[in-house]
Amino acid sequence: MKRRHSATAACLASATLLLGTANPAAATTPPQHISFPVDASGSFDDCGFVVNFVQTGTFHVTLWFNDAGLVSRERDSGPTRLTFTREDTGKTISMVLSQSSQWDYGSGAVLGSSVRVTLVGKSLTLPGDGPDAGRIVHMGTVVGFDPDGVPLVEVPDQEPLFLAGHHPEQDLCAALG
Repeated sequence: MKRRHSATAACLASATLLLGTANPAAATTPPQHISFPVDASGSFDDCGFVVNFVQTGTFHVTLWFNDAGLVSRERDSGPTRLTFTREDTGKTISMVLSQSSQWDYGSGAVLGSSVRVTLVGKSLTLPGDGPDAGRIVHMGTVVGFDPDGVPLVEVPDQEPLFLAGHHPEQDLCAALG
């Protein structure tokens, strides 16, 4: 899974020398708060029939920086609404995704560095299963940066480091079948 989002990045402050000594207040970059609309749609045919999806809402990102100006922490939150529609029958499943994520970049996000990703809240909810909700912790790797300097992270498709809550095996294709 590769996570990407666009954001308007603020210029990073650098340490300023004042009379030969560093000014500690200037060495700290304040958190950056970014909000942007989500309006995504598409389709797939992995179920043996075409499924259209639409995701809408507003996404909020907060970035914290270390003294070197590198992103050290990030918090992302929604909520967004996700709707799946089976194209040939019109059967629809719609849900609110209210999951937030915490990204810990340790000493700072640089290409190839590790990141601990903690997801908390409710994600996919299919009829009969109840919500996929709780806490999930994964490790990922910084694989790049968007044009505004926000880290792009790849999380391997493997078992999480930590899993708590209700996480049923869910089958979207069966639910739309």
